[in-house]
Amino acid sequence: TKHASREQKGSLGIFAYVLSTLQAVRDVKVQEYRVTVDGVTTVHSAIACIVANASGTGLNRPLASHLDESDAQLDALLVPDTSWVARALANAASGAGLMDGAPRRSGVALRVECDEPMPVHVDGEHIGSTPVDVEVRPEALQLVRFGNGVEKS
Repeated sequence: TKHASREQKGSLGIFAYVLSTLQAVRDVKVQEYRVTVDGVTTVHSAIACIVANASGTGLNRPLASHLDESDAQLDALLVPDTSWVARALANAASGAGLMDGAPRRSGVALRVECDEPMPVHVDGEHIGSTPVDVEVRPEALQLVRFGNGVEKS
């Protein structure tokens, strides 16, 4: 997402991320990602790690078909190499989840580390670099619905 400028996001919408992905593919290199999930560490060779708690992408396709927003867990999906860009596009065209078949780890608390610091983005905005810790806090956000007082079921 780092190649997608605020102006591109405003004018091109989701296509800014497609353009950004195509630009980024030429600059990527495989890293060793150490992913610690609920205290258990595994090492993966990958070009990226996506941590999600929902499957929405804005592309009218899920990030991965097997993600469950109601399970109160985070999912770490690893992008093994640049061939996954083509695979994600093929998955999107077929109606499957973009990252279906990618290595996946799930749990309540995740830590992602690399030998070289990797940029960390949240909802398309750069917030820092690895290592990064992410955890689920069930019921930490209380939502209140205001309306006309009429509930429909």
